[in-house]
Amino acid sequence: MRAFLLTMAVLLAGCEADRMYFQPNSPQSRSAEVFSLSRLVASPGDVVRVSGRGFNKGMKVEIDGQSLNLQVDSSSEAFFVMPSVSPNPNIGVVFIDSSSKVAGYLALMSSAAQSKMPVMDADPGLICSDVTYRNPDGQIKVGNRTCSNDFLHCSRDGDINCVANASFPSVNLDSVKLQSRLMHTSLSIAGVSGLLPDCNEDGSFGCIVTGPLMAAAVKVGANAKILTGQSVAGVTGSYVPDFPSRSNVRLGDTVDNANGLLRDCNADNDTICVSSAAFPSIIKANLSAGVIKLGQTVAAMLGTLPFLRSPSLAVVKQKSDAIVLNVGEQCCETVGSLIVRSLDAASTWSPTNGTSYTVGTIVGAGQTIVAVSSLNLLADTTLLPARAYFYKAWAYDAANNYSATPVLADSITLPGNNFGSFLHKNELWVSRRSSSTYLGWPGTVNVASDTIWMTGALPGQGGMTTPLRLFELPLTAEFDYRLVADAADGFHFAWGKDITEYNSNEPLGVGGVGTSSAPSPTGYGILFHTYSNGGYTANVSLVRFVDNVVLSTFNVPLEDFINTDRHVKIVVTAHQVKLYLFGSSTPTIDYDNGSNWTITHKFVAFGAGTGGEWTDQFLSNITFTSP
Repeated sequence: MRAFLLTMAVLLAGCEADRMYFQPNSPQSRSAEVFSLSRLVASPGDVVRVSGRGFNKGMKVEIDGQSLNLQVDSSSEAFFVMPSVSPNPNIGVVFIDSSSKVAGYLALMSSAAQSKMPVMDADPGLICSDVTYRNPDGQIKVGNRTCSNDFLHCSRDGDINCVANASFPSVNLDSVKLQSRLMHTSLSIAGVSGLLPDCNEDGSFGCIVTGPLMAAAVKVGANAKILTGQSVAGVTGSYVPDFPSRSNVRLGDTVDNANGLLRDCNADNDTICVSSAAFPSIIKANLSAGVIKLGQTVAAMLGTLPFLRSPSLAVVKQKSDAIVLNVGEQCCETVGSLIVRSLDAASTWSPTNGTSYTVGTIVGAGQTIVAVSSLNLLADTTLLPARAYFYKAWAYDAANNYSATPVLADSITLPGNNFGSFLHKNELWVSRRSSSTYLGWPGTVNVASDTIWMTGALPGQGGMTTPLRLFELPLTAEFDYRLVADAADGFHFAWGKDITEYNSNEPLGVGGVGTSSAPSPTGYGILFHTYSNGGYTANVSLVRFVDNVVLSTFNVPLEDFINTDRHVKIVVTAHQVKLYLFGSSTPTIDYDNGSNWTITHKFVAFGAGTGGEWTDQFLSNITFTSP
């Protein structure tokens, strides 16, 4: 209708000044009226002031199909911001009050459409108030004729004689009536009620499925999914079920009115039954007699695994008069190990089941029982140097039954009085000395087992002890040294000498410790001179063996803190050595040889001073790393 009014206004004539005023001529009284706008032409973003009366909150402005809020300053003044509009020659402005009544129509043109403004020579009183035009002189004019009726905005379904809007647009009533058969009975559009009912019977159609009692169905092929004798959505079923055999149905369950026959498993190697926690399934292909305890049966397989397994034996220390064996872990029903030692030949003796034995029992020529208990380490002492010993071990249970297959240790030949070997932290060391049957590693019974007793004169011993082992560069040696009293010359750590070059009275060399009596063509060492009395000064020195030359020396209080462990770290690379004392991160000796060390023999050694020194130096917590 608004378009009709705009068109009619163009055909009318009228003239006004550059400000448009409007007063509706309707005989009806309205609470809000719009009189004028502050401008006739506006660009997007321009503020357009509005004058009138009865203004209140909630008023709207409709411009080119857009609905804007009118910003009310007072009952007679308001404004709005010009939006972006289409470039039509005339953009009418409709004002709607808070009760959805039309408060007025006014002319307003977009600045982009000025060139399209119509030119008319007419009386403004004959032109609608929402039409802007130019007179023949080029002046912009606006009509002042009221062309609108005071229609309300449509606000309910089926309203007539009202202004259609976005919420209640116009509709073709004849079209709605034609479509009423497709509308649900609960719907009404433009006063026309729907005719489409809910589905309420199986197989019905021409209705709406709303659920939950009714649902849509695909009838094509549905018969094959419906049991014979049943009908769904008007489709008669043809499916005949294939029920499982009674032998595949659990006992106590019923399928198609038939009781099941499949029972629970209740015995070893039971079949055609249902497994349970008490009788679980098992993969027989992965089962072997060797992993089943002897005398036991699993899945009809008789076990052959002995319930007594002989312990392993391994030599961990060896002196000229003693052997230390590591006894392997106990297994199964074992309560202890029986071990027999045989001299010069392997033992031919075996224990008798049901018989108990005691340590010290001689069971044959040169054959003695040395252990009948639960143990993991056997120290067999008072042996004969340079003789061969054999060990044989069985496991036994609480009833004195013995394992069927004993473990045999390899033949162990003890060294004479010159050399011995032993394991220290899984590393093999060799000890060289003159005449004693006492090794330098470990020390006496009152010293920790990983301690070197650095001494040259034990009771009954005329020479020093020297533990050695093979190495490759780079190497790192760490240990703690402890002095019982300030009454010994010192000890050394050396690398690069051969084992045969260590004699009974073989010091590292120089100073109060004495000069080497057998200089080596290769090798180097660090001398720890710990004695500080009688004019001597405690120091550390780096010595070259070929000529006993001191390459670097420093006076340090090695004798301080008697009976206290002092930490030492030595790092040797291809041509450099660093010595760290007392846990310091700064080296006391940091020496670069300028070229690689002269080394042909790959032994390192801990050694004491000259023969006849006091028994008052110990090395402990020793670690040694080398490729």
